[in-house]
Amino acid sequence: MVGKQLDIFFQTHFTQLEALNNKSKCSSFKCNYCGDQPDSWGQSIEHCENQLANHIVSTTECPNAPPAVHSAAHLLMKGKKPEASESSESVDTSSASQHPLPAKKHKIQSNLDSLVDCPMTEVQQNVTNRKLFKLIIHANLPFSVVDNIFLHDFTDELQPSFNVASCFTMTQTFLDSENSCVHLEMVDELASMQCTATILVDGWEDIMHHSVYGVAAAHVGKPSIILGLHNLTGHRGKAQKILNVTESCMANMGIVDASCALATVTDNSNVMKRFQTDFEKLHPWVIVSLDLSLFPPLSQYNCCGSHFWGGILKEAAKITGVLHSFKLNCGSQWYAVILLALSVEAH
Repeated sequence: MVGKQLDIFFQTHFTQLEALNNKSKCSSFKCNYCGDQPDSWGQSIEHCENQLANHIVSTTECPNAPPAVHSAAHLLMKGKKPEASESSESVDTSSASQHPLPAKKHKIQSNLDSLVDCPMTEVQQNVTNRKLFKLIIHANLPFSVVDNIFLHDFTDELQPSFNVASCFTMTQTFLDSENSCVHLEMVDELASMQCTATILVDGWEDIMHHSVYGVAAAHVGKPSIILGLHNLTGHRGKAQKILNVTESCMANMGIVDASCALATVTDNSNVMKRFQTDFEKLHPWVIVSLDLSLFPPLSQYNCCGSHFWGGILKEAAKITGVLHSFKLNCGSQWYAVILLALSVEAH
């Protein structure tokens, strides 16, 4: 880090230690919030590849940092490889309207832009690479695709001066930056809900039989927002742990004292009933879900363990002759919470 000015954010929230004796020659830093605690992630962090900012961003690694500091770290990461404003990068159409093209019969070419490859500015490079990054994410492609020779051949044909970002840059810079952009957008969306959201808490087992709990915020007419996903293997049957995870997920998204929540919904297992009781004590204005099997019109159906709707589905399957059983284990941890969010939006 010799000769490079240290960002004011790092100067404020970290203490610089000695230079590391390795090839990078980077300095190590201590977090001002958790660096003095034993076995803390913040005791010594190498200042490279966004490690300092990622430490503050994570509420798991640095839980003692104030919410404003977490937001400042996200803003810092969002500024990595920034996009240009529409005004600065938009095409100037006014000059084209003031100077119409000559009649076709003259066949006069006004400039050589169509023949000469104009070098792309750094901002244009970042904007284009960010769009490519979004394509990779939404198409579920590996980041190694950016090193594919046929992709480079394609971009060279379109714009020879465009340099495709490396796999390292995509995973270390654009991924962190886009994560912070999305995080800040969701924080603003949650802040605007004003006690109208429903907090969904549910647990699954993945294909490795890990106990996974997800927390989401649902709103009528809007896509659900994933607040967090935690692996609680080894903590099964403990309502207090589920409550701690729920509070941690809300705090990570800038939700103070469940300010956006109108209700919370879980299934009807004994653990979740205890969770509902504890959650109601902390946030008494939030409506907790009730046992649907106690509702008289629905009491004629048999419950399937702790899942009421599972009993109804079993009755329907018996009538229609469906022999397949329920799918018990999801393929991956994130796939389960995505299905939860999509099911809320669909129904």
